Amino acid sequence: MHYRLVALLALFVAPGVLAQTPRAAPTAQGIPDIKYEKFVLPNGLTVLVHEDRKAPIVAVNLWYHVGSKNEKLGRTGFAHLFEHLMFNGSENYNDDYFKPLEKVGATDLNGTTNFDRTNYFQNVPTSALDLVLFLESDRMGHLLGAVDQARLDEQRGVVQNEKRQGENQPYGKAFSTIVENTYPRGHPYSWSVIGSMEDLNAAALADVQEWFKTYYGPNNAVLVIAGDIDAATARQKVEKYFGAIPPGPPIAKQDKWVAKMTGTHRGMMQDRVPQARLYKIWNVPEWGSPDADYLSLVASVLADGKSSRFYKRLVYDDRIATDVQAFIFQREIGSQFFIQARPQPGGDLAAVERAIDEELARFIRDGPTPGELQRVKTQARANFVRGAERIGGFGGKSDILATNMVYAGNPDFYRTSLTRVANATAAQLRNVARDWLSDGVYVLEVHPFPQLQASTGQVDRSKLPDVAAPPEPKFPTIATTTLSNGLKVYLAERSTVPLVNFNLMVDAGYAADHQGVLGTASLAMNMMDEGTRTRTALQISDALQRLGAQLGTGSNVDMSNVFLSTLKENMDSSLAVFADVVLNPSFPQQDFDRLIKLQLAQIQREKATPVQMALRVFPLLLYGSGHAYGIPLTGSGTEESVSRLRRDNLIEFHRTWFKPNNASLIVVGATTLAEITPKLERLFGSWRPGDVPTKSIGQVAQQPRSAVYLIDRPGSEQSIIFAGHVAPPKRNPREIALLTMNDILGGSFTSRVNMNLREGKHWSYGAFSLMFDARGQRPFIVYAPVQTDKTKESLTEVVNELRGITQSRPVTAEELAKAKANLTLSLPGQWETIGALGGSVEEIVRFDLPHDYYTTFASKVRELQVADLSTAAKETIQPDKLVWVVVGDRAKIEPGIRELNLGPLQFLDADGKPIRETAVP
Repeated sequence: MHYRLVALLALFVAPGVLAQTPRAAPTAQGIPDIKYEKFVLPNGLTVLVHEDRKAPIVAVNLWYHVGSKNEKLGRTGFAHLFEHLMFNGSENYNDDYFKPLEKVGATDLNGTTNFDRTNYFQNVPTSALDLVLFLESDRMGHLLGAVDQARLDEQRGVVQNEKRQGENQPYGKAFSTIVENTYPRGHPYSWSVIGSMEDLNAAALADVQEWFKTYYGPNNAVLVIAGDIDAATARQKVEKYFGAIPPGPPIAKQDKWVAKMTGTHRGMMQDRVPQARLYKIWNVPEWGSPDADYLSLVASVLADGKSSRFYKRLVYDDRIATDVQAFIFQREIGSQFFIQARPQPGGDLAAVERAIDEELARFIRDGPTPGELQRVKTQARANFVRGAERIGGFGGKSDILATNMVYAGNPDFYRTSLTRVANATAAQLRNVARDWLSDGVYVLEVHPFPQLQASTGQVDRSKLPDVAAPPEPKFPTIATTTLSNGLKVYLAERSTVPLVNFNLMVDAGYAADHQGVLGTASLAMNMMDEGTRTRTALQISDALQRLGAQLGTGSNVDMSNVFLSTLKENMDSSLAVFADVVLNPSFPQQDFDRLIKLQLAQIQREKATPVQMALRVFPLLLYGSGHAYGIPLTGSGTEESVSRLRRDNLIEFHRTWFKPNNASLIVVGATTLAEITPKLERLFGSWRPGDVPTKSIGQVAQQPRSAVYLIDRPGSEQSIIFAGHVAPPKRNPREIALLTMNDILGGSFTSRVNMNLREGKHWSYGAFSLMFDARGQRPFIVYAPVQTDKTKESLTEVVNELRGITQSRPVTAEELAKAKANLTLSLPGQWETIGALGGSVEEIVRFDLPHDYYTTFASKVRELQVADLSTAAKETIQPDKLVWVVVGDRAKIEPGIRELNLGPLQFLDADGKPIRETAVP
């Protein structure tokens, strides 16, 4: 992580005793001094009092240490929304906050929210101080009773209109674009203070109440009273009004997270503005850091005043810009340095950027002149002095004290900053610019939105346009050869790009685990690229990256695969790495120890994830323990089996199954058999053939009747429904009819199952049926994640759909026509890439399909009749012999499932083991 959370510790103050810190230190030469006294109430409220008798007024400035950075993604805009709610009345003054204060002559009356804090401030005649303290303390300690849904909705609307108003201004959407592109997702500054419309709409009354309880306690606030008052009087009044307010809970604080960028990241947007604008932004150190103070001086040298570097060059001399600014936007955990400029109307934004870059580079190289340095130091001190003349408002003395107390924990910290500025050297400014402004910039160009208009042409929109005859799909001829050791090679040529893909398919897969330890195939294939006899994992990775190649390994239920994608010009070197991984894996012990922990963690995640919970137990219920497919469909094994695995198991897996006569190599891309065969013979010719075991994937019978298996997942908001049985293997004479029938039943978005449960009933986000392709009998599955309270009804609908397509509602001619179009018209775009083409070749090889399977596929689909699909449905789908697996909250769904009487009801744990039946809790 780039940050750490630091707990805010409660102030250790004895009950009933005020911690007081007088401030009367001598003033350093040239540094203005703001005298104050500090005390802390037992409830944690920090109070600062500054006496200034020049006018009979008092400034009250209350800062809460909470801003938009305390929000979370999906809940943005809360800090600012709450600031608005604080002005609508409290339990003991339930009316608009401005009314009583305007009557007593309040000035500088407002509240603001930024990324780090929310403040409320006002200046009032001294005689009205009790009124202000009553109102401020009432909304701190007695607010929630006055905040109801109507008030929340009212202020939500006000804030949303404020957002619209801001974004409706010229360049109004630029800042939200900037924060989203300069900070990583999840960074507390990666969203705007005002938040998103969606999040504001989602703000619930309970969320707002929780926000107040968490952040608006006295122990998370600083109260500054400045003006015509002494500390003793202020203390008595503050204790009276605020002392009985209970403290809030402990609060986590985000430590500094600058998130420095690297390189140049550019963006462009359009807005309805007359001039373009350029923004350049760097992420730089946080408020209070020396570098932030020095960068403030750098910004002044560059753009403050007509004689500044940027203004003189761009506006006065070259006259290519109408304005230019540079400033540092200081924030608590990280700041941003901005440069922004607008070119002359119709001018060249690129020329403006070049000039800015040249001047910035000159400053980074040479630093400021003595005259520039003295000018910006004097300006900084003068600005501070002018602000400190006032007791309230932005930059006034109460604001200065509150800022430094909240961000630095020390009201005097401004003196540290001013001292740094006064003592800054030219070298320090040059160095800080070099360190932070020479790399890591986001550049945003805002361009005027052009005048556009629609044509007057007319289109007949009363009907859809006719579609011309589709082009015939082009599937290449598959060339084959066999190496001297028995390795079969299948090649599909395509030279549109200089890439070649190789996929070695070994007849092993998860099914091979049936004769050994479950999880072996998955772990062994994950370790194939972790090292060979001559290469470490890092050397393999480095070599592939240098060659622009990609290598992957993995398994499915039937096959274990090693995949390579290489540039044609680097094919020889890439193949050498590929062959080394295939033939010489070393399965290093230290990587075995690491990956076995990851696989165990994966199993634990699967046992907590509803869909994976069903996938783990479903095959065993379909095939039984004596079948090679009767294992978790995820291939990860069980915690018990994986815990028994040793490195020797992986070595044995490779020795047993990795034989050239038990493998096929699929090659797709810019090569020929004549070119590739000698290379493969040289690399793989010494690979010795041998006998391999036979996997047990024989025929299994359907269940005699339906049975229901329930896996309890307490608190689950959805029930995951699996219903299915074994179906013919992928290679079967009715495959195309079966595929088309399933497209109608549940294989597409507009299928019967999905249109019923999603579009018709709205009980599911998506429900489908599929046949999980395999060499042996494959699982036919209807999959439906549904809302918990509609589990019983959804089970009924699944049964109705299965019985409908086999009995009462056979496939219609209209459905068949739609399915034909869906399956055939999508073919031309199916093989756009060599990866997609390779996937289809692999399917032909894995399932021993005819080599012209895809060449003739479209014509065979078009030849289908309704009767073909009805036959396929009746022969394949068995509505009364289903295995049901339901994962959900048993306490809520068991009674309804029992009422349906679909079959015997049994309960399984997450490992698929039967558990004793008990009454519903």
